[in-house]
Parts: sequence; structure tokens; C-alpha cells
Amino acid sequence: AYNADMVALGLVTGVLSIFGLPWMCGATVQSMNHVRSMTTLKFNNETESMEIDHVTETRTTGFITHAMLAASIFLLPLLTFLPIPVVSGVFLFLGRKLMTGNHFLKRILDSSAEKNRLPGNHPIHVLGRKKMDLFT
Repeated sequence: AYNADMVALGLVTGVLSIFGLPWMCGATVQSMNHVRSMTTLKFNNETESMEIDHVTETRTTGFITHAMLAASIFLLPLLTFLPIPVVSGVFLFLGRKLMTGNHFLKRILDSSAEKNRLPGNHPIHVLGRKKMDLFT
């Protein structure tokens, strides 16, 4: 059921993008983390790795989350008391926090770094700088 949801969300996002409309759901990462948190893992002795046992299906958390977001519209009059620098600081912090584990930004920074300063298992040692920059 989750895969069908993601396919439907992808199709809707594609259509909305063509018409220049805002996306229905910008929380794909949060959705994936929610599914990961609802997953039960077990250790497989044959492969000596963790495998997915089952995923608990629930739609209530998504409904409650979106209901709370919709209810936050009633808090808009209170936001007038917040100074703009505070709101800007919150968004700056959140943006910086999201960039921490972003591999794309890491590869952009690595493209300008010296080759000998990168770790030994870095893809640039195998692919070469031109090919890595081409695919970045």
C-alpha cells in the first residue's frame, strides 16, 4: 500500500509541477522516516544482516499531522507578535540543519577539494574528477 501511495504522490507531484502549482506533499523525507520508524527489523543469521520483518500500516499519524497543520492557521494572529529576525533565524537554522546530511552538497564541495585531502574510499579516486563532476 505504501508503494502505491508513493506512485500516486509522484504522479500528482509531476502534474502539479507541469502547471507550476505547489506540490501536494513536500515531506517525502519525513514520510520515509515515519515508515522506517514503523518497521520491525529482525536479524538474519544466514546473511548476517538486519532484514525487514514487517511494516505496521497506519494512516492515523498522517491524518493527525495534517489536521494539526490545518489547525495552526488559528495561530496566525499570534505570529504578529514574533519579530521577523526570530522567524528568519528559525528558517535559517532549519535550512542549515537539512543541509547537514545532503550528499549532493557534499559532492559539490568535494569537487573543489584537493584529491589528496579526500578520504581513501572516496569515489573520486576510482572515477576521476571529470567523471564525478559530470554526474554531480
